[in-house]
Amino acid sequence: MMISLIGFSQATPSGQFRVATLTTAFGQNLPVGSTIWCAADSTTWNVTKPCISTLNLTTALAEYAVDLHIKSTGSNTGDQILTVAGDYNNAAMTIGGTPSDKVWITGAGTNIVSVSGKTIKVTGTEVDGDITNEGKLTIAAGAANTSLLHSNTSGSTDITITAGTGLTITENGTSGFTLASSVAARVYFTESWEVATTGISDIEKTLAHTPLVDGGSETGITVSLNGYELNATQYTAATNKITVTIPVYKYDRVTVSYTY
Repeated sequence: MMISLIGFSQATPSGQFRVATLTTAFGQNLPVGSTIWCAADSTTWNVTKPCISTLNLTTALAEYAVDLHIKSTGSNTGDQILTVAGDYNNAAMTIGGTPSDKVWITGAGTNIVSVSGKTIKVTGTEVDGDITNEGKLTIAAGAANTSLLHSNTSGSTDITITAGTGLTITENGTSGFTLASSVAARVYFTESWEVATTGISDIEKTLAHTPLVDGGSETGITVSLNGYELNATQYTAATNKITVTIPVYKYDRVTVSYTY
C-alpha cells in the first residue's frame, strides 16, 4: 500500500495515440493511462490495462472487456465515460467514471443479459428451450368411464370428462375421445293368448322373449286383460314368465307388451 501511494502521489505523463480502425494493431506497447482515438468511428478509448503492441482495439476489448472504457464525443453535455462490464446474468454501466454511479441491467424471468465488448444484449429464452410443448392440450386416460383433458402448462389441473348414463367414453390416443351409447338396441314386442279354462288365476305363461331388466325388476311391461290394463298387484313377472293373479275365465284374452 505504501508503494502504491508513492507511485501515484503525483501526476505522470501518458501518451495519446490514434489508429485507423478498430482492428489496427497498436504497434507499440501501451501503458495504463494512454488514450486511443479511432478515426473509423471517432471513438476515444482509455487504456486501463497494459496493452501489448500486437493487440488492437477489438482484441484488447475482448481480453479486457471489463476494464476498457468507451468515451463519447458528444459536444452538448461534455464527454462522459461509459464503462460496460458484466458477468453471468448482469450487466453494469458506469457513467462519469464514478464506481458508485453504476446502473445495473439484470435479466428477469426468462430473460438473460450478456456483455460482448461494448454491447449489452438482453435475450428472452424458454425455460426448457422448446416452445412446441407450451400450453399443449392432450387427452389422458381417467377411470373406467372418464377421460382427462390435460394441459402441460405449469400449475394447470386436469379436467375430468365423465360419460353419463347409457354412455361409454374411450380415448383416441392423446388427441381426442369418443362417446358411445352403452345401451343395446331395444325392440318393442306384444304377444297375447286366450285363457284356456275358468279359474281363480291364469296359469304361468312363458313369454317369447325376456323383457329388459333395470334395477332388478322388469321394466316397460304392460299387461292387459280383455283390453283393460292391469296394475302391478294383479300379475307377477319373473325373467320371461308372467302370471295373472286375479280370477280369469275361459276365453279371456291376456295381452303383454314389453321391450327386449
